[in-house]
Amino acid sequence: MSSNRNAPIRVLIAPDKFKGTLTAYEAAEAMRLGVRDFAAERDLLIDCILRPLADGGEGSRTCLRALHPDMRELQRVFPDSVGRSRQIAALVADEADRRSEYLETADIIGLELPGARDVPVPDRSTTGVGRYIQDAIDRAQADGVRELTLHLFLGGSATCDGGFHLARAIGFEFFDRNNRQVESVRELQYLNRIEPPSPPTILLSIRAFTDVQNELIGPNGAARLFAQQKGATPAEVEILEDALNRMGSVFGPGGNGDHVPPTARAPRYLWPGTGAAGGLIVPLLYWPGVDTRLESGIDFFLNEAGIQSELERSETHTIDCIVTGEGATDAGSLQGKVIAGLARLSREMRPEIPLVIVSGRIQDESRLHAEGLDKLFDTVRFCGALQADDWPLSPERATQRLR
Repeated sequence: MSSNRNAPIRVLIAPDKFKGTLTAYEAAEAMRLGVRDFAAERDLLIDCILRPLADGGEGSRTCLRALHPDMRELQRVFPDSVGRSRQIAALVADEADRRSEYLETADIIGLELPGARDVPVPDRSTTGVGRYIQDAIDRAQADGVRELTLHLFLGGSATCDGGFHLARAIGFEFFDRNNRQVESVRELQYLNRIEPPSPPTILLSIRAFTDVQNELIGPNGAARLFAQQKGATPAEVEILEDALNRMGSVFGPGGNGDHVPPTARAPRYLWPGTGAAGGLIVPLLYWPGVDTRLESGIDFFLNEAGIQSELERSETHTIDCIVTGEGATDAGSLQGKVIAGLARLSREMRPEIPLVIVSGRIQDESRLHAEGLDKLFDTVRFCGALQADDWPLSPERATQRLR
């Protein structure tokens, strides 16, 4: 606790979203209400610091907007994964002749969007994301921007095209042995040559954030591990695996830029994280003149939220307790998710601070305990299990259960 006995107990509240019910900011507010009630019952003075978090997947744009409300929101219309026009929002921050834009790719090609499952997985498209990228470049040029950085939050996609349609939308061309253009994922088995577009006329950087380390192909890749979850049949999984493997091998070992992950000795299409969002990022790693990087989503948000600064010890400014949580906490939460990242950073900087996890549901407790996560609480245990007719759960009721 704080060394000054008259000082308030400082609680850092840093949850992920509770999927389908509360955004990360709404969850943080609900937790704050619960902490306030706890303090009032015990006549304690408590100061809550709210820092909503995300892991680079769904909910990232909303979380980033909560952390930086001064960012400008841009409304545009692009085709979703099945070709239907959809209005999306991106965040924009300008500084002199430099611009940063932030897109949650699931806003365009998300699996949870209406109609996303209406066509087979091999026929779903990332064209909308490619058109967004080209549109962002065109707008930047028109506005006199010299340096553009696009931040893409991956995850939650309905697609598994390896970014093939995205690539065509920004000028990549794919040819078979007869020099005919390859126009679909199903035709990628005939791919023989890829012609990249010219480098952009502005300085372009792309930072892609993910919460997974899966590679494009293989047993833990975009097709074999994730496509079935998106509705692909076993036969379609094989079509996708062959298509992605062929496209990757034609792209080859080279690529753009000098940023190579320390563990990446393989070709760029096999870098850790290339399997995220159905492999969407792969062509961008081969775009001439563009600095494309794959990065940890949770590390990005820990930095944006200033968590490290909050954890730094001082005589007048110290954290006494950390509260986090998410909709469902299980063994998967240990891999690239908010709880894993927050636990790692707190152990590195302030191992004496208790980390309390309050989630909608907690499973795999023995695995969590083995990782040192032992202060576990869930709303099912305290409020009872939800029934089928309780869904969709209103934000008001979700808040009441969480607090």
